[in-house]
Amino acid sequence: MRGRRIKALAAALICAVLTMSAAARPVSAQTGGTPVQLWVDTRTGQVFIRPGAHRVRLNMPGVVTEEQLNREVEQKVQEKTQAMESQLSQQQSVNASLAQQNAALNQQVAQMKPAWTNFADN
Repeated sequence: MRGRRIKALAAALICAVLTMSAAARPVSAQTGGTPVQLWVDTRTGQVFIRPGAHRVRLNMPGVVTEEQLNREVEQKVQEKTQAMESQLSQQQSVNASLAQQNAALNQQVAQMKPAWTNFADN
């Protein structure tokens, strides 16, 4: 049971570290095939980008290069940006329709006459 928790924690931390390390690194002139290497602390299950005491290399299926990682992160950022832009445009259209409805309601309210004026006229 503990092994499963450590693996799940390591997988979650890998994703976090890859995302943060890709965002923090400048795009290098070398976009060759330098694979990303990660190490896991055997005591805590934390994932690191540098080797150290009580750390073993994390072998991931397939080789992920920095270029591939940067491309994937950029693609996810673009997808989220497009989703937010579509939500914003939808919200703006809803706001515009609400403004029209509000203007129509204000016009109706302005045309209303109090009931006592009709009673006094009769």
